[in-house]
Amino acid sequence: MHHQRFITEVLRGLDFVFPYLDDVLIPSSSEEEHEKHVKLVFDRFQQYGLRINLAKSVLGADQVEYLGYLITSEGSRPLP
Repeated sequence: MHHQRFITEVLRGLDFVFPYLDDVLIPSSSEEEHEKHVKLVFDRFQQYGLRINLAKSVLGADQVEYLGYLITSEGSRPLP
C-alpha cells in the first residue's frame, strides 16, 4: 500500500488530523484539546506499530511554518 494511503487509513475517523506524506498536522482549539488529540494519534500509531520521531516533532505550537505557509489559529497565509 502506498505510504500516503496507509497513513490516511491509520488515521481514519480522526477528523481533526491532516496527514501529508510523513507529516501529521494536529490543530486544536485549546491546550487540553491538543493533549487529547495528540494522545489519540499516538495511540493509533502504536496500534499499527508506527513510531514517531520526537526530535522532528513540534508539539503545542501556536503557529507552524508548513509547506510555504504560516499556519495559525486564525488561518494560514503564504510565507514572505
